[in-house]
Amino acid sequence: MITALIVDDSELLRRRLYESLSRIRDDLEIFEASTGKEALEQFSSEKQNTVILDISLPDISGIEVLKEIKKSDPSARVIILTNYPSPEFRDRCINQGADYFFEKHSDYGNILELFKNNFT
Repeated sequence: MITALIVDDSELLRRRLYESLSRIRDDLEIFEASTGKEALEQFSSEKQNTVILDISLPDISGIEVLKEIKKSDPSARVIILTNYPSPEFRDRCINQGADYFFEKHSDYGNILELFKNNFT
């Protein structure tokens, strides 16, 4: 069973990802969080093996959430999905342990491909 946590303050994006991923895999359990605090609480209670994480959250930076997730479980896959794909953010996220770094609008399909073809 693959467990995924979608962390984004946009309910529309969370819903879109939830529906898209649910159609791709039937062995996927999906959780959602709209804030960094919610994400950390959800992750500590459920220990999802994959996290789709926005950098810009209303309370805690997604980079801080990334650090805490990787500290708690270094094997968790973290996919950064952001509107801020600058090289500076990419480098910071990769240095903190992000496994993938995607831009929301141009790379959205890459996330679906990862779930479709790579995660077991």
